[in-house]
Amino acid sequence: KEGIYGVLFIDELTNYYDVSQLNALLSIFQEMEVGFTIRLSKNIKVVSALNPPRYNSVSKELPDSLRGRISVYEVDPPTILEWAEYMNKRYGDEWEKLTLAYLKVYPQDFAPDEKDHDPMTVTALTCPRKWTDLALLLYRYRHVSQEIKEEIVKANLSKDVATKFIALYRTNIDIARALEEISINPEAFNK
Repeated sequence: KEGIYGVLFIDELTNYYDVSQLNALLSIFQEMEVGFTIRLSKNIKVVSALNPPRYNSVSKELPDSLRGRISVYEVDPPTILEWAEYMNKRYGDEWEKLTLAYLKVYPQDFAPDEKDHDPMTVTALTCPRKWTDLALLLYRYRHVSQEIKEEIVKANLSKDVATKFIALYRTNIDIARALEEISINPEAFNK
């Protein structure tokens, strides 16, 4: 019906597995049709999101047949500073700030390319979303044993990043003071 307004959101656009799925996507973008029976109103906006293959091993390159029918806007992951601002605005003091101290020292661990991930291991993929999860979980379970906290870290970060983070987490430091010093001088962390 022409009086229908809305948005059709298609997530993980490049995670299709066969030609029939690609043909269905082409039908939506080119003909505004879903299957053979549903024709979308011209007032429906089709919006999609995807991760490029460098961030997601099951993603494929965006095929030319789709690229020619859509507008593509690339959005970079947040910076560590943007992430910290988001965390403070959304969660106030209810997140583990040691995650930020770690990321100021190891910024390369914030959003590494998945191609650097060892496909033979079954560990979490380190990404901004997982840093958020970890910061919230460590705060929520701040009163549990160190052993359980370390398991939370291992469940949320890739093995190599988790190992480095746990080494930091085992140290007994005044986090508020350390964060203040590190924010002024990141090299102070090496002390």
